[in-house]
Amino acid sequence: MLEADRRGKDRVVLEHELMTFMAAGAETSAATMGWACYLLALYPEVQEALRAAARAFWHGDHTDWQTLSKLKPLSRFISEALRLYPPTPIVARYAIDTDKLGTTHVSPGQNIMVSFIGVQLDRRFRADPWTLDMDDLSAKKVTGETMAFSIGPRICGGKQFALLELMTFLSVFLNCARFELTSNKPPSYFWKSQMLRDGGQPVRVVELN
Repeated sequence: MLEADRRGKDRVVLEHELMTFMAAGAETSAATMGWACYLLALYPEVQEALRAAARAFWHGDHTDWQTLSKLKPLSRFISEALRLYPPTPIVARYAIDTDKLGTTHVSPGQNIMVSFIGVQLDRRFRADPWTLDMDDLSAKKVTGETMAFSIGPRICGGKQFALLELMTFLSVFLNCARFELTSNKPPSYFWKSQMLRDGGQPVRVVELN
């Protein structure tokens, strides 16, 4: 974006990128935070382990972003939240050449809808895809962090900023609050441009002493 700002002809592109960064990013980050709070309340043992990690960070010698970004348990949890409940459930792409997906032929000019939910919850990758998996992600072929922001040249420009937001939000709240379920009812989805929960998240935030 900085390079585009130096070239007048690309100023419109820069403005579009900034609008996407500030507007679209706010909604998707908020949706992810909501699902993350729900998962913390749903898995209290995971919440306690993450709280211990967050408090170790805040009481450590270095409380900067470089140190926070290396907090593996928290980054694994965020990746799983993005995998289970991707804020953007589908993405559209425009075919520029012939291709074949399985038995389906793709022609130039066709609009292709890619389902992140279908990919991230595919049983070929995980035996129980709907369960929170906090194991080491290095061996996983599909993770929330690798898919939720798209991949390749069209990857979301706000990826690192969004991860910074999520890591900061969760580390602060885990340090001073507890998330509790107010209902055990399974999620009912409200589909917009994001993957939301109909009626909001059944979560209560309790301040810790």
